[in-house]
Amino acid sequence: MRKLHNHLKVHRKKSSLSQKDISFLLGSRFDHSHVSKCESGLQDIHTNTLITYHLLLDVPIEQLIPHQRERIAKKILPQINKRIQRLQEEKPVPSTQNRIQFLKESLKRLTNSFS
Repeated sequence: MRKLHNHLKVHRKKSSLSQKDISFLLGSRFDHSHVSKCESGLQDIHTNTLITYHLLLDVPIEQLIPHQRERIAKKILPQINKRIQRLQEEKPVPSTQNRIQFLKESLKRLTNSFS
């Protein structure tokens, strides 16, 4: 199993909350071992878990899982380029031009975030 690096534990400890506190807040189907596995990167983080940390600790999601953000962003960059190319091959209509423009802006923003 690939270990998923995250900063959940770091930010939880800054708040003085325990894993039991977090598991209680997540609800009955999550025990503190689930929280421990998520924090140690041994288990994928459920969306509800990630958003709970984000809301409770007031930490941006990108700071909780920075490496995943970078990995996913790098993965979609070539896909954005391919989509722009395919859209440019289509009949030019305003909605297509708007989509191309949006994708180009996204590409620029993502590229700049790694500079």
